[in-house]
Amino acid sequence: MHYQNKHIMKSYLLFFILITFAACINQTTTEPSPRIAPTTSLENMIAIANCSSPYGNYISEVHSTMFGYTFMRHTYDDSPPFIGVVLDSMTGYLLDSTLSITDTMNTKIIEMIKGHEFIWIAEAPTRYIYNIQSMEMGDTNGLAYYIGDDRFGNKVFLNYHISSQKLASFFFQNPLNPAEFIKTHYVSWQDSEIGEIPKEVHIIQNEKDTFKFVYQEVRFNDVNFEELAF
Repeated sequence: MHYQNKHIMKSYLLFFILITFAACINQTTTEPSPRIAPTTSLENMIAIANCSSPYGNYISEVHSTMFGYTFMRHTYDDSPPFIGVVLDSMTGYLLDSTLSITDTMNTKIIEMIKGHEFIWIAEAPTRYIYNIQSMEMGDTNGLAYYIGDDRFGNKVFLNYHISSQKLASFFFQNPLNPAEFIKTHYVSWQDSEIGEIPKEVHIIQNEKDTFKFVYQEVRFNDVNFEELAF
């Protein structure tokens, strides 16, 4: 996904409102949702989605494990694919179409790659977001609000549907441009062998650029799962 560096002030209004409430956080609440999947039974996941964006359509393919490995390939109609592999929290590489290394990732690019694991994030947010705590704002439009930190200490905001306990949305600072916020909305869900998982996810940048992911195939604990080694 190619995020553009644009700055629209109204994108940050909600951020400053939420920061004001952050001082009133209940320090005893650490788990945002009892919907968190039993990740101990999940060793790997392969998720393939059809995507649309202001810059064209593409296919997103993410292979990931519970131990931190992530392979991501975005295949475009009219340009070379974007391919990256994250071996651990500090090690990642950009690859060409032959899966040869073209460059080394810094931690911000690694975080961007990991941020595409939308199903893992919905089912087990504490794998990606730390120190998650309730903001104790009460029932606001049927949502419960939580706040946490990304690996760099930047705030992440999560909104849960109170009725279903599903993650409705979260937003965070773009790791490639800290002045910019990216909002992720879980639009619809589908049944799976581990329960309901996201079906359609929208990522909104600058209040106007929308990237839509519609999952066509999701596999868990694939016996043929392969990890690249370098």
